[in-house]
Amino acid sequence: MSDLENEVGKGDQLSPIPVSASSVEPVRPSSAAIGRAIVIGVLLAVAGAWIASTIADRFRIVENVESGPRHRVTRLVIGNAVQNAAVAYGLLGGILALTLGITAAASLKRASWPGILTSGLAGLAIGGVSGGVSSFVATPQYFHRLETADITLSVIVHLAIWCAVGGAAGLAFAIGLGARKVLAGSLIGGIVGGALAVLLFDVCGAFFPLARTERPLAELAETRLAAAVLLGVFVVLGTVIVALQEPRTKPSQVAAGS
Repeated sequence: MSDLENEVGKGDQLSPIPVSASSVEPVRPSSAAIGRAIVIGVLLAVAGAWIASTIADRFRIVENVESGPRHRVTRLVIGNAVQNAAVAYGLLGGILALTLGITAAASLKRASWPGILTSGLAGLAIGGVSGGVSSFVATPQYFHRLETADITLSVIVHLAIWCAVGGAAGLAFAIGLGARKVLAGSLIGGIVGGALAVLLFDVCGAFFPLARTERPLAELAETRLAAAVLLGVFVVLGTVIVALQEPRTKPSQVAAGS
């Protein structure tokens, strides 16, 4: 074989072209897209909190029932209080998860009506069940210990319910985004957002004793609305920020890139 043919043969052996991870893995949304998602999510969460609170107040039943001669004795009906909490948090959880699912599906990827509808309905179901079930489980624990209840018990009960709502909303966000990689971050972000909302609400509520914020569901309608708005805003912020945070670069990747 001639030297010319050898040279041609060598030229046919093309070296493999390295494929960057960004060409295979889904690209992280831009900062502008993330900021837009936060704004849209917060606005929808505030509107959803108002809707959930308004509907829950319409279905609210009397918790303190008067009994005895001439109705001089007022007693708390725990079953009614549990029902009120389950309805309120079930509605709030469903609507909040619905809004986060729609936010992810509509603003962080190419929007499609089937995707938006699927993520919204999934969020509505997951959030509603999480809020309602957690209320049924946690609310009686507070009222059965009402005589010895303190701020610690109030925080624990609120954490159980609000973190369940936040985690469900985070799951709905991951479903709407359609990326398994953000599932853990979405769940953690939603739960952390719910926990931070609890701490802020209970600390601020200590300065307003008449609002009875230590109860699983506050007695005043204005306080219940404030709690719903606070929970919704913190869950949106926690979910979007944690789920879409910039991935850390490993030292091996830095060395390879250099």
